[in-house]
Parts: sequence; structure tokens; C-alpha cells
Amino acid sequence: MTEAAHTLFDNWDDRCPLMSYLTPRVVTSAVFNLQENVVDIVSNGAWSWPNAWLNLYLILNQAHVPLLNNETEDTMFWKTRNGVLREFSVRDAWNTIRDRGEKVDWCHLVWSKYGIPRHATHLWLVMRNRLKTQDRLKQWDVGGDVDLSLL
Repeated sequence: MTEAAHTLFDNWDDRCPLMSYLTPRVVTSAVFNLQENVVDIVSNGAWSWPNAWLNLYLILNQAHVPLLNNETEDTMFWKTRNGVLREFSVRDAWNTIRDRGEKVDWCHLVWSKYGIPRHATHLWLVMRNRLKTQDRLKQWDVGGDVDLSLL
């Protein structure tokens, strides 16, 4: 871990982020800076937490003192849906947060490598019954003078 790891907001330990246990008011009333980095509170291989916190927040006593190494760059990790820590990638993040619906029979009809994206999107709307046609817009009392051409 390098000097860049943030004490309260980064996941540098299994129990992190520490802000899930503390409040901004508690932090600032202990004359502790919200912007402190881990390197700022480690002194001679030991924590230098405010004394009042050690009795109130036992989780701080359980946090391991990290080995600080300025020779290497920090690496970002992402916890997948299965709880596995992997090096961060946008693909893993997207697969974790996106809503995964049931796979439909017609997906290969719509999403083909030979298809035109504009047509595929249009067909996808048709298949999901989400195309904004005049009969659907009548329900919302949209006037007849609205241009509904798709081109």
C-alpha cells in the first residue's frame, strides 16, 4: 500500500471503509481530518488513533497495520457478486451492478453481429412492446399534430 490510501473511505482492510462505523461529526470532534491517509496515522508500525476512539470503536483495534510501500503503485480491487476480490475492471463492475433479467428466446434475432444497430434497437423496442406508437401515445392524450415519424 502506498501513501495514497485514504484512511476513512478506502478499503485497505476487510473491515473498511471505516466511515461505515464513524460519522463526520465524530471524526472532526476528535481533531482528526476527514482527508487523512493511512500513512498519516501509522507511526513506527503502529496506529495513532485518537485515544477516545479506541474504547468506543473496538473495530479500530482489530484493523491490521498495513505494510506501507512507496515503491509500488496501489491496485484497485472490485468485489464481484460472488464475493471474490479481483483487480478492478469496468466489465466486472458492470456485471455486478446491472440488473440481469431472464434470457429471452428472441435475443439472437435482435442482437446479431450482422445487424444494423439502429434496426436492432428498434426491433428490441418492438419485441418488448415499448415502441411509442400513436395508439400508445393516445393513452397519454398526446395531440394528433405530433410528428411520430422515425426517420
